[in-house]
Parts: sequence; C-alpha cells; structure tokens
Amino acid sequence: MKKTRSTNRNRFNAQLALAIIASASIAMTGCTTFKRKVGDNSLDYTKTKKLEPIQLPADAQTLPFTPVYAVPQSGENTLKITKEGSKRFELPRPISTVK
Repeated sequence: MKKTRSTNRNRFNAQLALAIIASASIAMTGCTTFKRKVGDNSLDYTKTKKLEPIQLPADAQTLPFTPVYAVPQSGENTLKITKEGSKRFELPRPISTVK
C-alpha cells in the first residue's frame, strides 16, 4: 500500500513539474504577445541627438583622432526605412536575376 501512495505522489510531482516547465516555457516565449504594444526599438537610433565634441584638458597628451568608419550626413535625400504608418524597418525587395 505504501508503494501505491509513493508512486501516486511521484506521478503527481512529475505532472506538477511538467506543468511548471510548460507554463514557464509559454511565459518566456510570450514576448511576441506584447510586440505591437511595446515596440521593438529597431529605429531608435534615428532619433539620436548630436553630442558636443569631447573637451580634453589643454595639457593632455593624446594621439590624433582617425575615424574608422565614415559617418554620412543625414538630410532630405535619405532612404525611407519605414513603411507608412509603421515603426518597423522595411527590407528592400531582392533584385531579381531571373528574366
């Protein structure tokens, strides 16, 4: 009779553990549920402000600054990266090589 109780208890514990793991899995992957409400912040970099140059002390010994990458100037003739009425980046269509 004790074996039956312990077997039932083990079965219950296994089912409880499985339910907890399943609930946690669903909760962790549920991030897509809030996608439209929260946003993905993929275009936040377009709203950045230009910072003033760093001012170093006059007696500081530094090496000359050489930029690694060229930074383009943004203006009116820039690529539209969002769909109308959307906050998401719109990927350009691939170039068709088959005619």
